[in-house]
Order: sequence, then C-alpha cells, then structure tokens
Amino acid sequence: MSFGKYKMNYTKRITMAGLLLTTLSMSANAADEQALSELNAEVEKTAQQIDHQYGVLLTTQERNKLKRTLIVHKITAQLPDKSVQSKADAAIEKYQIADPTEQRKLLIELEAIQSADASSGNEPP
Repeated sequence: MSFGKYKMNYTKRITMAGLLLTTLSMSANAADEQALSELNAEVEKTAQQIDHQYGVLLTTQERNKLKRTLIVHKITAQLPDKSVQSKADAAIEKYQIADPTEQRKLLIELEAIQSADASSGNEPP
C-alpha cells in the first residue's frame, strides 16, 4: 500500500508540474499577444493620424516599416543595456515576427540605432 501512495503522489506531482508549465507558457503567450495587439493598434492610430494630417494613405510595406520602427524604439527603451542580438531575439519573440526577412530588417535597424548612439557618445555601458 505504501508503494501505491508513493506512485500516486509521484504521478500527481508530475501532473501538477506539467499543468504549471502549461499555464506559465499560456500566460507568456497571452502577454505576447497583448503586446502585439497594442503594437498593431498603435500602428493603425499612427497611420490614421498621417492620413488625417497629410492625406497620405500608408501602403502595407509602409505600415510594416512603421511597425518595425516602433518595435525598435520600444525594445531599445525596454532593454537599453542588452546587445543588439538580445534585443532582436526579444523583439522577435515578443512581437511574433516569423518572417526571416522582417527579422533581418529588424536586426539591421537595431544595429543602426546602436551605431548611431555609439558615434554620438551615447553608447550603453
């Protein structure tokens, strides 16, 4: 009987650990979804402002560029002391950037920002 209790407790622990990991994963995914939704709303708001103020409708390509620029500014502000690669990895995960071309463009923009900061004497420690 003692062995049966041990087996049951072990099974419960494994099950609970699995549930905890699943919950944590879902929570992280929900936070990423929220961040992506907020970013998309900001892109739309900015695009509408540009249309209203200047009469310019942004193309899909221009909206993607705007989105990438907003991501670069947000990630740079959130992770000022991290490397360009760390910032890119965080942005790719947080904003769910699956397209390798967009990932490359993001990395280039992050590098350009860091290079500009370094040349102006604002290099992070």
